[in-house]
Amino acid sequence: MRRLYRKFKNRYYTAFLIVRLLVPVFLTVLLLLLLISAGVLTDIVHPTHSLEVIYPSDYHMYAVDFTWGGAGDDVLQGWYVRGSNQSPLIILCHGYDTNRTEVLSLASRLRDYGYNIFVYNLRGHGVSGQAVSSLGLEEVEDLHKAVEKLVQHPEVDFNRIGIYGSSLGAFVALKASKGNPHMRVLVLDSVYPNIETFISMKVEDIVGFRTSLLSFFVRMLYRLYFRAPADLVSAEITPEDYSGKSILFITGKDKASAVLAKETRRLYTNFKCRKEILNLANSRESLLVGEEKHRYDQFVLDYFRKELPLMEESVKIDLGNSPQ
Repeated sequence: MRRLYRKFKNRYYTAFLIVRLLVPVFLTVLLLLLLISAGVLTDIVHPTHSLEVIYPSDYHMYAVDFTWGGAGDDVLQGWYVRGSNQSPLIILCHGYDTNRTEVLSLASRLRDYGYNIFVYNLRGHGVSGQAVSSLGLEEVEDLHKAVEKLVQHPEVDFNRIGIYGSSLGAFVALKASKGNPHMRVLVLDSVYPNIETFISMKVEDIVGFRTSLLSFFVRMLYRLYFRAPADLVSAEITPEDYSGKSILFITGKDKASAVLAKETRRLYTNFKCRKEILNLANSRESLLVGEEKHRYDQFVLDYFRKELPLMEESVKIDLGNSPQ
């Protein structure tokens, strides 16, 4: 009996020593993972505040400064450019890690055609007063509140609204238009299906390789920081919610767009609405310059002209299609 007791005691003591040794190692590794994850998350939600070196006046546009209270009554800034009377409103949402000046060339083309234009800084970008981007969580409410204030402009036909967006801006455009019958036409460049996917992509960009474990911790810290339910972060877009809209999906073959292009093509396949897809050498995730930018902006303008024509063009189209 004593032998059994001693044997059991020795085994128990050995197991105790192993656990005592491993627990500190486990806690140290866990703490290190949390610290690294916190640093990566901080990097992701604090995009580069790039300077605004060009302005609407450089494109011969007269823009009115537009400020409004977004989510949590945070003050946001944009530019409103007036077009023709009773013409649709086109909202331009820039991409992640850029600012509103990124889409000024497109704004100029759309304004010249006659559209009313609203272009603004997403929170955490440009000269925005907010230092943190929520990657689409709070930006959707920001856009909803901006539209509520823009409705005060009598020259805008608010029954017909178009939205353009790239990466983060595309996700915001997609989410904000859900359930809104007036937001009829969307142009989405390199869009992602949910915040969780975007976080995983940015983690891989920052660390240089794919790591599911680190991505898990970064997503967990994101939910804790923004107090966001897990289903809100991971829930994918429901294609049925967009059955009455017209959507142009844009993808690029460039390295910067590779992962987002894959997600964009998947969304295009799943959506059942009136849709088109445009596969370009470079999306707006790359630096577009010169003739390439000019062609890109023309593609977007042509789609809005087709799907969201000015009132006088709508009349011409109806007359042209009527029996003689």
